[in-house]
Amino acid sequence: MARETLDPGARFAAALATPAMSGCFFEWRDPASSTANSAGAFPANYPNTWLRLQRSGNTFNGYASFDGQTWVLLGSDTISMPTQIYLGLAVSSHNSAQGTSAQFLNIASLTNAVTGAVVIAHEPIGPCSRRTAIVISEIMYKPAPRADGVNLEFIELYNSNPWFQDLSGYQLTGVNMTYTFPPGTLLAGGAYLVVAASPQSIQSVYGITNVVGPYEGTLKHVDSLQVSAAGGGILLTVPYSNVRPWPVAADGTGHSIVLANPTYGEGDPHAWDISDAVGGSPGRVEAFHPSPLRNVVINEVLAHSENPAVPRFVELYNHSNQTNDLSGCILTDDTATNKCVLPSGTFIGPRGFLSFNESQLGFVLNGAGETVYLIKPDGSRVLDAMQFEAQADGVSYGRWPDGGGDCYPLASRTPGTNRRWASGRRSSGTGISHSAAADHGVPIAANCSTSGPPTRSWALFRTILPTGEPTCGPCRTLPIWR
Repeated sequence: MARETLDPGARFAAALATPAMSGCFFEWRDPASSTANSAGAFPANYPNTWLRLQRSGNTFNGYASFDGQTWVLLGSDTISMPTQIYLGLAVSSHNSAQGTSAQFLNIASLTNAVTGAVVIAHEPIGPCSRRTAIVISEIMYKPAPRADGVNLEFIELYNSNPWFQDLSGYQLTGVNMTYTFPPGTLLAGGAYLVVAASPQSIQSVYGITNVVGPYEGTLKHVDSLQVSAAGGGILLTVPYSNVRPWPVAADGTGHSIVLANPTYGEGDPHAWDISDAVGGSPGRVEAFHPSPLRNVVINEVLAHSENPAVPRFVELYNHSNQTNDLSGCILTDDTATNKCVLPSGTFIGPRGFLSFNESQLGFVLNGAGETVYLIKPDGSRVLDAMQFEAQADGVSYGRWPDGGGDCYPLASRTPGTNRRWASGRRSSGTGISHSAAADHGVPIAANCSTSGPPTRSWALFRTILPTGEPTCGPCRTLPIWR
C-alpha cells in the first residue's frame, strides 16, 4: 500500500487480497476523504498469492500473479502524490472487535516484470445448482496411507452467498456415512466448513479450526453424497467414483477431488478435478501451483503384447511449446512405490514424445487393465493418470488427438511419434461405438478422466471433402445450468 499520509482519509493506492470472494484487486482513494474505489479481479491463491504495486510518476498500477513471474494488471489510476510517500504492508480484519494476521514473504523491488495473460486452470468456486448456494467443494474419499494411522477423510462445504447460511438440521449422507449438522451451525458468506471423520486429526494435520464431525461410517471409492435441507429436500447429489470419467488420480494417492468447474453442476464428472497438491486444501481456497510439467501427459500405453518383437511401452507427450525437464519424475502403476524414476537429463521437446519400454520402466504393465501414473519429482502432485481396461493383443490405448482429453484403443501403435487416427472402437463404459469403415475411427469423444483439467464435452465431427479425404473438427457442447 502507498499512502500520502497516515490520516484515516488519506489518498492511497494498494494491491490487496482477501480469502473471501473478492480475491485480489486494486483499490485507491482520490481525492482525500472520499470513498475508496476498486477494480480488477484475480483468484486468491494462498499460500502463493503474489501482489505488486508500481508507481510511474503519478500513475499507480496494481498487479497479481500465481508465481511472481507473469503478472496480470488489476487496475490503474493517476493520483497526484508528493515524491515522498508512505509505503508499507497492511492487514485488516474488517472487524474492529477482532484481530487478524497475515504472513508476507519475498518482499523485494522488481524490475523488468513481465505482464501477460495467465491461464487459470479452473473456474472460480461458486454455486453449482439453482437449489442452493451451498456447494460440496472438496471430497477426500481415500487418503494416502499414513504410518501413524490417522484418518484424514473429509468433505468440505462452501457457502457461495455473501451472507451466512444456517445449516442447523441439514444432513450429509452417503452409502455408508451420515452426519446431521447440530443446532446453531452457521456458515458465513464465502466461507468453508469441513465435515471430518476425525475432526481432531484434521485440525492437527492441517492446522485449521473450521471443522465439525465426526460423521458416522466411512466414504467409499464409489459413492453418492447428498446434502439435504432440514425439511428433507435433497439439495445436492455428487455420484463420484474412482473410475473414469471421474478423476482417477484421487484413489489412494493423497489427492482429494475438488469442484473445479461448478457451472457443469455437481453431478457431472467434468466438474471435478484432483486437488492441486497431495493432501488437498480442506477449509480454505484451493491453491494453484504453476509448473511447466503440467503440460506433460501420458499419451499412449501398450500393456498387452504376446509378440516378443512388439515391446510393451508407456509414451509421454509434451503439449506445450517449450522443452520440459522430466528429471526425477516418476512413472508407476502403484503410487506407494516409485517404480521408475526418470534419470537426470531426461528432456522432452516442444510438442514432443518420449517412449519407455518395460526394460526401461523396470516394471511389468498389466494387460488386464490398471492405472499408470506420472508424478512430480517431489511427489507433491500426480501430473497425469491413465486408467485402461483389458487390452487386446498388440492394441495400444491412448489419446486422440495427441495430448487430447479423450482416449481410445488405437488403430496402430506409435511409440515416440504422432498418430493420425484412433481405432473404430471407443473405450468401453459409454455404450456407444462407431464403425471404423464409416468414419475412419473418429467416434464421438469420451473423456479420458486423467488428472489434468477436464474438457467440456467436445465432440468430433467428420466432413468429406470433394477428394474423399475426411477432416475432423471440434463442436463445443455448452454446460447446462441446473
